[in-house]
Amino acid sequence: MKNPEELALLINLGMLFSLVMGIGMVFLADKNRQIKALGEQLLKDEIERQENDKLALTVSTQEAERSKIARKLHDELGALLSMAQKNLQLLEDESQLSSQQALTLSNASTLIQQSIEEIRSMSNDLMPFYLQKFGLSKGLERMGQQKTNVLSDDFQFESNLPQKLCIQEETMTHFFYIASELMTNLMKHSLPKKVNMKLDYHEPQMHLTIQHDGIALSGEDYEKLQTNTNGQGLDNIRYRCRKISAKLSFQRHAQQGEIHLITELQFA
Repeated sequence: MKNPEELALLINLGMLFSLVMGIGMVFLADKNRQIKALGEQLLKDEIERQENDKLALTVSTQEAERSKIARKLHDELGALLSMAQKNLQLLEDESQLSSQQALTLSNASTLIQQSIEEIRSMSNDLMPFYLQKFGLSKGLERMGQQKTNVLSDDFQFESNLPQKLCIQEETMTHFFYIASELMTNLMKHSLPKKVNMKLDYHEPQMHLTIQHDGIALSGEDYEKLQTNTNGQGLDNIRYRCRKISAKLSFQRHAQQGEIHLITELQFA
């Protein structure tokens, strides 16, 4: 039989061992939670990366197809219609036609001219020639005029962007398409009668403000839309904003709504 000192030592060692085991189990449980949380975050990051890759591929494919279709419409179909119209005009000028035949030719020429104008409009929608040829300010102004032409009574555009400011093509393209998508949604859902668009530059930030008198969204409304809506338009806006590190905000006032798009320009 062990003496009291040995027995007390064994008890103390047992208690110490139990304490160490308890601490170890708590430590392991905490580590397991950290590992599980890390694994979940890595999985979430990987899913998000894959979704971003898919979205990037979708956007780039859409833009490539838009450019391809726009070029075909403008360069091929538009050119053919222009040639057909010129031939009709030559026939009208050189032939001895009855009044009915002359009217028929004139109507055909008018229809072809309307087709040419429609093709130009479609081509501009698919591929922003004004953006490529004249820069961001003119591209945004032309886009705003086209989108507000039917539903809005009053569209105003103002820009203080320096003419010699050199904007990276990727930034300019994404910024333009974000603004275009915002204007599409604005005219479709808010039904404004008056729209003011202003493009400001305060180095190094470029700031687009869209003011309107239609049904306005607040910041909370937009957050709910982002959470509850899986539309392609919102996905494209979110993706493009990430690509150029742009910030998008909505404000609702008593008499008007405002949309703010801000990005910081990067220069080589």
